[in-house]
Amino acid sequence: MSQPPMTSTPTVFLPPPSSLPSNFRTINPRASRVQGAHSNRQKSIALLDKYMPVLRGKCPAHFVSTRSLVLEDGHNCGLRPAVDHDYIAFKSNFRFAPFTYCYYCCLPQEQRFNGLQTVCHAGYIYTRNTPCPFAGFIFKAVFYLWKTSQLKDIYIEDGTLQQFCNWASQESPDKATYNNCLEAFLFFCRKVEKDDPKFFSTLI
Repeated sequence: MSQPPMTSTPTVFLPPPSSLPSNFRTINPRASRVQGAHSNRQKSIALLDKYMPVLRGKCPAHFVSTRSLVLEDGHNCGLRPAVDHDYIAFKSNFRFAPFTYCYYCCLPQEQRFNGLQTVCHAGYIYTRNTPCPFAGFIFKAVFYLWKTSQLKDIYIEDGTLQQFCNWASQESPDKATYNNCLEAFLFFCRKVEKDDPKFFSTLI
């Protein structure tokens, strides 16, 4: 037996928003926050891919103190603060979950194929004979920035070394930004580029 023809399209009436489940009402804002965080990190990745090749093999103390690109010669730099013990304490404070950051340079790694890894670091595979090409630069640069009181716009310098270490290793709960160490590094690099737009335009 055939069904009688439909003479009109049925109308579906949704209950008012207040009666919908809370997860139904918040799914779009939550998705928006996730997309926004991903977009922010993609912008940071693009900047790191611009900055790091220029800074590779350069002295972080000269970069921070004089905003100049001087080859790292493997010897003690005259501009480098004589605070080896403090730096060791600073660096050893970082503990990264697997595939989140490179332990040697702090650059983001691709976690669960999220596409958030710098191109300049993507091909690196650690071996004893192949050290990370950017090892130490970001950590040392941020440490020197703290020692020379150049982070006052984003960090209050009257704290102890341990307080600074704790702050530097923190990461925003919403994941819209990276850990504070990497964000502080990006903050300074943006400042350098703003003052000298050509600073990161060529490899030296």
